[in-house]
Amino acid sequence: MNLDSHLAQEDTEILNALSFLISKYSSIKRNLLANELYIPHQEKRLNKSSSSSNLECLSTDSEGSISQPYETRQHYSGPSRSRASSIVKRSPKVSVYSIDQYYTIDTVFSSLVEKYMGTSWIQLSDDGPEIHKTAIKQFFLDCCVSDQTFMNLLLHPLISKEWITLDDFTKSIEGANKISAFGLFHLSLLRPNDKAKKKSYKFERLLFYFRFVEHEAGNGLGRDSLFRVLDMADRRARSQLEMWVEMLMKKANAMRGYQKDKISFNEFRYLMSEGVM
Repeated sequence: MNLDSHLAQEDTEILNALSFLISKYSSIKRNLLANELYIPHQEKRLNKSSSSSNLECLSTDSEGSISQPYETRQHYSGPSRSRASSIVKRSPKVSVYSIDQYYTIDTVFSSLVEKYMGTSWIQLSDDGPEIHKTAIKQFFLDCCVSDQTFMNLLLHPLISKEWITLDDFTKSIEGANKISAFGLFHLSLLRPNDKAKKKSYKFERLLFYFRFVEHEAGNGLGRDSLFRVLDMADRRARSQLEMWVEMLMKKANAMRGYQKDKISFNEFRYLMSEGVM
């Protein structure tokens, strides 16, 4: 073996050793994190038996991290209808959304905590988990936000924040619909009789809320979830929204050629682009 081959072999061995150490460190870190978490919907089953072997039954993904929804023992209880209800009861005249819609916001925040837990984008505080603003921005981009005006409305309540709590996140989603001086200023930029800009802005809001609700309901939305999308994106009378839902479902079924109780994101986007608004 010549000198170059010998050095190359040594480099490979060193890299393999480093890779093993990094993998071991990640595994230990995940195990420590798992000790601080528990799975809410598994709680009853765990309480039925004090055997530590039950802990081994918790579902994990291929990397050993918890793959089911979870919460911290002390601080985070996941989505809460009581919290959603309290927001509406506290300020019924100024509440932007309904109880179900506030619950959707809680559920989406919980899903983001689950997605990023174990990364540098999550930290646990006395008030519960906090998500770094970078992850929130990425979530908005994943929900099809590309219009700067709409992005500004979502981010304005977070302008002085680096770490985002559930309350912060709620204010952000409220900001897309709440009339404020900041909102009026940015919306005024759409009003030089530019119908194309207004249509594009409305189109993007609809796509955003469809993706947003999908984080709670799953891929493809039924009538109730679609109603929630339209109600969050376009404040109309209930009867008008119900007619809109039926029209979209009817056109989606006609377009695909068979009956289905759900509408996909691509079908929704196509119908919106065709002016079914």
